[in-house]
Amino acid sequence: MHSNNILKTLLATPLLVGALACGSNASFSSGVDGTKKASELSDADVTAFCDAAKATALDFAKDNKAGFCKLSGSLAGALGAIGGDGTAACEMTVTACEAADATAGASTCTPKIDNCDATIAEIEACYNDSMDALSKTLDEFGSQSCSDLLTKTSSGAAGGDTTPQSCKDLATKCPSAAAQVGIPSLGG
Repeated sequence: MHSNNILKTLLATPLLVGALACGSNASFSSGVDGTKKASELSDADVTAFCDAAKATALDFAKDNKAGFCKLSGSLAGALGAIGGDGTAACEMTVTACEAADATAGASTCTPKIDNCDATIAEIEACYNDSMDALSKTLDEFGSQSCSDLLTKTSSGAAGGDTTPQSCKDLATKCPSAAAQVGIPSLGG
């Protein structure tokens, strides 16, 4: 039986693809009746939902590869700056990342949550709003050089609550999953 963890698995998917992955054309639509509640999904609904989530995650990774690579590079550069040349470490990481194929990270997809009154349409809205917010931040990373990333703070990733309202509403409707919310976000 598929149970709990919808917010963790569904909403975290764009972050999982970030290990390799400006602007995203990815849009999530599971094909499942939007009026169905998460607690009422059939096995066929779960399969359709998870297949669509995996395809969307791969599209998101491809669309945002430059931003993910620069984010990875900036992290490597920050660590490299401790004992060496941070810019060189960043550039080397970005080059290696850009040469790799974008892939969706492994995740468990369990979109059925007991006692959850959120509809599939509400879940899809949160997923799409989260991808949009993350894409904006990744665009900012992708547009900067390694030198710039290491000498100034990216305003989009500087912090603050970037959780879309649709996701806050979803977490309210599904309190059993709220502790496991994996909203795709670099801040908040």
